[in-house]
Amino acid sequence: MADETTQTDGTAVTAGAEPHGDAQEPERPQVDWKAKYEQAVAESRKWEERSKANRRQADQLKGEADAAKTDADRLKELEGKVAEYETAEQRDAWVKAAAAKYAIPTDILSLVSADSEEAMMDAAKTIGRHIHTGTHGQGSTPRHEAAGQKSREWVDELFAQL
Repeated sequence: MADETTQTDGTAVTAGAEPHGDAQEPERPQVDWKAKYEQAVAESRKWEERSKANRRQADQLKGEADAAKTDADRLKELEGKVAEYETAEQRDAWVKAAAAKYAIPTDILSLVSADSEEAMMDAAKTIGRHIHTGTHGQGSTPRHEAAGQKSREWVDELFAQL
């Protein structure tokens, strides 16, 4: 009984045995992290090369598509741009005319979305009615002197003598 020890509850335990049983943990296989890292880097490089190849191919196809455009396509595209500029110029003329007629700043009228000169004039008329109503400055002139008026007059006289 030299190999046995007694626990506090009176049970005997052999010296070489685990307190929770003889079962030992199975060994975990060693992982080669460096190999896994190198494998991940190689995979990353492979996809990077594929991505670059796809980009080059897409750029080449875009260049071919631009070269394949006919003169008619280019002309149509340019005509569309000219039409946009002419529309913007016409709209600016409507804004200036309405602003002059109803005495409204052009920056206010430029915010109005109108698709015809009549619509712009109607909008300007409505805005002008609200801007030019007679509600501004309807107060009366005060009948008393402003605070500190006498001291201001005295300072004005003092500096007028210099």
